[in-house]
Amino acid sequence: MAEFSGIKVLTYCLMGHHFHLLAEEPHGQTWLQRFEGPDGEAKLLEHLRILYSRAYVGLLREELADLRRRGMAALAEQRVAGVKT
Repeated sequence: MAEFSGIKVLTYCLMGHHFHLLAEEPHGQTWLQRFEGPDGEAKLLEHLRILYSRAYVGLLREELADLRRRGMAALAEQRVAGVKT
């Protein structure tokens, strides 16, 4: 989860029935900038593979391609933006 969300785990302590975690949260806009630019969507889809199955990411990729093929590029961009947040 830390790799997926960009959180840096600084230290942790496992107790008998709970844990303590000290983490550094990335700056939101800086974190999202890695998915901008011409290859940003490909980077985002690859990043999703950390947490989601190959099948899910493949279906998402097909859905985006289908929306663009049908002239609904704006809807595809909204879908991508929704995945980022």
